[in-house]
Amino acid sequence: MLLVLGVSSAVFAQDKPVMAVPLFSNKTAGHVTRVAPGVYQEERLSDGSKDTLRKIEYAPGEWTLPEVANEVATDACTNALTDTHKFRILTRSTPALKMIDSERLFQGTGGSTEATKAFQTLIELNAKYLLLGRINRFRVDETRGVAYGVRRWQVVTSISMDLQLINVNSQEIIAGREM
Repeated sequence: MLLVLGVSSAVFAQDKPVMAVPLFSNKTAGHVTRVAPGVYQEERLSDGSKDTLRKIEYAPGEWTLPEVANEVATDACTNALTDTHKFRILTRSTPALKMIDSERLFQGTGGSTEATKAFQTLIELNAKYLLLGRINRFRVDETRGVAYGVRRWQVVTSISMDLQLINVNSQEIIAGREM
């Protein structure tokens, strides 16, 4: 219908705010935890109706997080944002974004020259928002057993990430979330 009226959808794409998504940082430093039998600590879980106790040991595991994990996490968030069709996305492959150190900006920049330069670059690229991310934890829950004569080995992994959405012009965090 837009083409019938003589207006292309590219015109409407210009109305969408630009969001910059530089490469997320990986703060796990190869540290992986696993659930294992042994010395326990209690963790209280709430499912809304009642509280239950479960005993968990966090121990170093032999699993490692792949070096490309931060790239995978960045691309997953970028794809999720793209699927909303609400933003124009500057991805981590944009040359100017390759220079941005997400972790330094994530920890607060306080007007440092590096931060000022990064935000000035984003303003020049017409970015309204900056999405910063960092992988905090990687955990592996491994269970082994035999049931009905069949050996069973199950591995469940989980990753925790922190995300911050920053208004480029004011340099204020306007949203944050741990996932």
